[in-house]
Amino acid sequence: MKKTRFYLTISLCMTALSLIFTLASCSGSTATKEEKAAKEAVAKTEDAVDALVKDAAEKLNAKQAQESGWPKNDFTDQLPKPDLKCGISGSSTLGFSVTFDKPEKEQVKAYAKQLKDGGFSINPIEDDNDSYYMFTAENSSGYGVLLSWTPGNQSGILISKSK
Repeated sequence: MKKTRFYLTISLCMTALSLIFTLASCSGSTATKEEKAAKEAVAKTEDAVDALVKDAAEKLNAKQAQESGWPKNDFTDQLPKPDLKCGISGSSTLGFSVTFDKPEKEQVKAYAKQLKDGGFSINPIEDDNDSYYMFTAENSSGYGVLLSWTPGNQSGILISKSK
């Protein structure tokens, strides 16, 4: 059902774009109210299409994470694959985050060691006590990582481009 709605929305957006471009090409060289409105409609439609494509990409990434346990992108390529069950992931042009599904504190600490051994050893900060664990560092490629754990299901990693 969602797949059909997605394709219908894309089809309607493309039809609207086609109609707008046709109307815009039929008018004279002087900008009229209709042309301005058409240009605004095109911009809104392009924004809507961009949002739909981004949403579809995020859903695909989430599906890949569920199937493989670890999503593939420029950010995760910097990290060793964790030996933890991945939960929700999210991305933007600035960074990427993944939650871990009910890990033990020692598992998260072991992953921090993997991160250190994998090159995240610049400006490291590690804080460990009864109520939380946190590790942050950068690698030589300019990526920064923040790994955290708290009792319950509050655990995850955030990676971003720091340079």
